[in-house]
Amino acid sequence: ARGGAGAFCSCVSEDCKRPHEDDDDLENDLAPTKFPVPLAMWDLAQCDPKRCSGRKLARLGCLRELRIQQRFPGVALTPDATDCVSPGDYHLIHSDGLAVVDCSWNRLDDVPWPRIHSAA
Repeated sequence: ARGGAGAFCSCVSEDCKRPHEDDDDLENDLAPTKFPVPLAMWDLAQCDPKRCSGRKLARLGCLRELRIQQRFPGVALTPDATDCVSPGDYHLIHSDGLAVVDCSWNRLDDVPWPRIHSAA
């Protein structure tokens, strides 16, 4: 399994066969990870694509990218939400999934909130 403390080797030896955090081809070697619920993201391209964790998850096949105005059937996590996720959302999340709006906190006024739709 990857991730967590000690997942990457910190040596400087060129003969080392273990994965290093700065390996360019590391992402290409990883198989898509299957999550217990469907995951999706509306990416508003407001951050550096090389440092964006949402884009990295999309490149790794862990989530589905959504277009603006594309409806998501599950629960959406947004910084302007009026309701909190609760145990009552379990069945909806488990069956239809969880989506996020990947945007910059500094540019929340630029987000087209009326065009982002989900069931909850």
